[in-house]
Amino acid sequence: MAADKCKQSVVSINVGLSKVTRKRLKHFEEHVSRLGGSIDLDALPEGSVGSGVIVSTDGYILTNDHVVDDVNEDSILVTLHDGRRFFAQIVGSDPSSDLALLRIYAQNLQAATVAKPESVRLGELVIAIGSPLGLKFTVTSGVVSAQIRDDIVDEGYSVKKYIQTDAAINPGNSGGGLFRLQGDLVGINTAILSKTGYSIGYGLALSTDLVSAVYDDLREDGKISRPSLGVSARSESLDSALAIDRHAVDETVIIDKIKSGGAADKAGLRVGDIIRSFNGMRVRTRENVTQHMALFRPGHTISVSLARNGDTLSIPVRLDTLELPFKQREHTTPRRSYIGMSLRSEGDRLLLDKIKRYGPADNAGLQDVDGIVSINGTDIKSAADLTQVVASSKPGDLLSVLCIRRGKEIRSTIVVGAQ
Repeated sequence: MAADKCKQSVVSINVGLSKVTRKRLKHFEEHVSRLGGSIDLDALPEGSVGSGVIVSTDGYILTNDHVVDDVNEDSILVTLHDGRRFFAQIVGSDPSSDLALLRIYAQNLQAATVAKPESVRLGELVIAIGSPLGLKFTVTSGVVSAQIRDDIVDEGYSVKKYIQTDAAINPGNSGGGLFRLQGDLVGINTAILSKTGYSIGYGLALSTDLVSAVYDDLREDGKISRPSLGVSARSESLDSALAIDRHAVDETVIIDKIKSGGAADKAGLRVGDIIRSFNGMRVRTRENVTQHMALFRPGHTISVSLARNGDTLSIPVRLDTLELPFKQREHTTPRRSYIGMSLRSEGDRLLLDKIKRYGPADNAGLQDVDGIVSINGTDIKSAADLTQVVASSKPGDLLSVLCIRRGKEIRSTIVVGAQ
């Protein structure tokens, strides 16, 4: 069945407490310590639950930005459909599309196949998979209620384009997948149309053209780059549009202002021009201008179809770079390889120690009672030997480990993680 296949590429995401809350609790911990008491912050309950979709076999996962925004990055725990758990790193995020890209280092991952948005049909059957209300890998079904819902606009700079569905979507579904019955991903579940905060019949999933564009940017650069057309535009109703353009069949977008020296100015666009499409994509409202621009990159040349004085023109425009009106997440600390364990001496033996729960060594099935013998055929005789092996590896590398457990040889493979 489609659900059995699709759920293999969906993950559940648990995140810890927000940075602000953690900071406050840290001050409280210090206060308790001064009074002679103690509190274990790590023993506190987990934070919120969301979902994600594996989009590459080397561990990249898409989710919503609001799932991982303002959380301690070391607390993002991903659970796969087979029960394996990994701590994930944030590669990059984009508040304007509400998307974020995570990465884990693991073997045998099943990536989702992404559908082209133009192939999605109104009324076709779809399934939503995620962790609504904390219920991991829940499947709900419905139909595509609207193919492109671009008329739901947030305040400020937003580029969201949605597919609307009546498949039940609830808190915890955020970041999960909306799939067609053939198994293709048609959207990232993101929002609910509800006055109660719970599903009342309609949910919204980000369309795959936007998802793919953001994924490419975040994977390549760890941040997004958006192009600028260099115009300010206004929307006109159909009645007003017909008075301006007898070929109008919908709302019309008219250029109000042109930035001097900008992309449109250099290409010869004029105030009063009616924008009809970008590379064949229909432009109906001024919000479409921003939404469609998110699908391109600075430096790309696009074909702008417009009406001017009753004539239809197609003008190539080389896009400039937009100065984004929000700050992107910065990663100032370089990522280093780690395997989530250390060593301790016990007599003439060297034993594994402090194995991090859900870390690479733990996921490889290693235990504190194991005596280390070798890694990748190299004898490990000291903690320095282990440090050298890890330092010479990179995240994603495989380390073949030989240990002795209760007199028996144990062979395991560690997937090197990033810290």
